[in-house]
Amino acid sequence: MDNNAWFPDFDIPIPLPPSITAEICLCFDSYLSVEGLDEMIGLPAKFAEPRGAMRINPLTGRQNPGYWHYVHVLPSCADFGSESLTEQLCGLLTEHATGFRAAMEKYAPAELILRFFVEAQEARQFPTVSLSTEVMQIAASLGARVDVDVECHCCEEDDMLLLDPILEERRNET
Repeated sequence: MDNNAWFPDFDIPIPLPPSITAEICLCFDSYLSVEGLDEMIGLPAKFAEPRGAMRINPLTGRQNPGYWHYVHVLPSCADFGSESLTEQLCGLLTEHATGFRAAMEKYAPAELILRFFVEAQEARQFPTVSLSTEVMQIAASLGARVDVDVECHCCEEDDMLLLDPILEERRNET
C-alpha cells in the first residue's frame, strides 16, 4: 500500500531510500602473507593485500598497513534505518569472533574496523545507523573501531540557496 492510499489528499512522492553499506576491515602492520586469512576468519574477503604490497604514505613517510576487507551490502531500506544491517553484522561478528581474534593475534598489531557508509539519494533525507547493545558488546569484545560515513551528493542548488539568507544573517550578527 502506498502513501497515497493512506493520505488521498496528498500528492507527495515517496522518497527514495538511502543506500547503506557495512564493511568489516582488518588492518595489520605485519608482513605476513594474507593467503590463509579467509580460512582463518571463515569469511571470503573482497580484497586482501599484504603490507609488502602497499605503497608508502606520502603524509607519514611510512608504508601503509596491509588489510583484509569484507563488504556486506544491504538492499535499500524503506524505513531509512539500519536495524536489519546491524543485525546481520552482529551475526557475522558473533559467528566469526574466534577467527577474527586468531587473525588479530597472528597479525598483531592489528585493528578491526566496522565501517558504515550511508548515502542519501535525495535532499533532506535523514537516514540512521543504529547500533544495538549486542553489536556494541561484540565490537568492544573484539576491540573494533566503528566508523560511520554519511554522504549526500544530491543537494540541489535551490537547497543551498535556502541557506544563503541564514548564513548572511549570522555574518551580520558578528
